[in-house]
Amino acid sequence: MQDDILVFSEKLKPKVVTCHDLIVYSHYFRADNVSELQVSCIGYEDVSLEKDVVRSSDMKKTDILLHVVLDGEGYLNTGGQKYTLHKNDIFCLFSGTDFEYCQNMENRWKYCWVEFSGSKAKRLCELCGFSKTEPVRTLESDAVRQLFIGQVNDLIAQRNNSQYSALSFMYKLFDLLSEGMPKQEEKTENVERNEHFINSVVYYIIENYARKDFSLSRISEHFHITSSYLSKLFLKYVGIQISKYIIGLRLRKAAELLENKDHMVKEVASLVGYNDQYFFSKEFKKYYNVSPSVYQNNIIVKKEQK
Repeated sequence: MQDDILVFSEKLKPKVVTCHDLIVYSHYFRADNVSELQVSCIGYEDVSLEKDVVRSSDMKKTDILLHVVLDGEGYLNTGGQKYTLHKNDIFCLFSGTDFEYCQNMENRWKYCWVEFSGSKAKRLCELCGFSKTEPVRTLESDAVRQLFIGQVNDLIAQRNNSQYSALSFMYKLFDLLSEGMPKQEEKTENVERNEHFINSVVYYIIENYARKDFSLSRISEHFHITSSYLSKLFLKYVGIQISKYIIGLRLRKAAELLENKDHMVKEVASLVGYNDQYFFSKEFKKYYNVSPSVYQNNIIVKKEQK
């Protein structure tokens, strides 16, 4: 298979939009009421001239777009992130997501795209590693790129241009993209393993949070894991930063100890793992909106009034 889009002959010119240095080819498919997966359009664009930014407002509300970069460089902005796109990068854009993409004017790009929808569409993309928060993948081989080039060349030559040929192309595409991705059973096992691990971490924190030398690095060393990865897992499965979780444990225990008028603030600070009474008081006030001494006095007054 040749490694480029077909040269446009006189016979094929009516199917190609040419404007100065901009070449766009797109083939639209007739809807056949295929609800699980349906292809709307497959196309190719060689953007050698300055072109306006493409935005989410230009996209159909029910469709998903997949682009594979054939050459050059471009940019994608979505979800508050900016991605630089190169040859063999593929990016997925879901309806309902704000995005914009454009080429690098110093290294103008060429790309193929497919627009599709259906009840299985989103799930198939997710199984291939795409989501609204992870829209870009770098392909390890040219197989997907070659598949797109072959499909567009067939359409330009007026071959294999039915909806069912397009569906065959899509399932080949998803098959290639899913290679190397973890199977669903493996994902479930990973989740269960991570949940068990985080439960162990939580138990360890509860047992040791009052130690004055207790820290994220100590927890990481205990479980033989990097601090950054531990923080990421903890936030994902517990829903709070690990440092905030430890502070919360300490301050709730401190509040409990302050209910006993025999405990001085300095003593309470030490009992929950703080070396510095001033820092403890500052943290306590931030958490409860009152200083430890005021909190203790209020509790004692309430008890005496009963």
